[in-house]
Amino acid sequence: MSEWSKADTAPKDKPILGYGPYEDMGVVQWSGNCWIYQADGYDAISYMDWSSTDYRELSVLTHWMPLPDKPKDEEQ
Repeated sequence: MSEWSKADTAPKDKPILGYGPYEDMGVVQWSGNCWIYQADGYDAISYMDWSSTDYRELSVLTHWMPLPDKPKDEEQ
């Protein structure tokens, strides 16, 4: 698993796992001028269209790490 990196190195072209001292940890996405996360019970990891769900602005992003790869199907 990756180590946490400082916020100023976070990519702004894909969802990441972000940490902020007020909202704690979750999947966040850059939205032009702020970091946002999905809210009100929506599963942020399975985002398909961030504009179609309720979202909130992350107050402060201090650290981030890449999302892990999806699980691989195991052959039996």
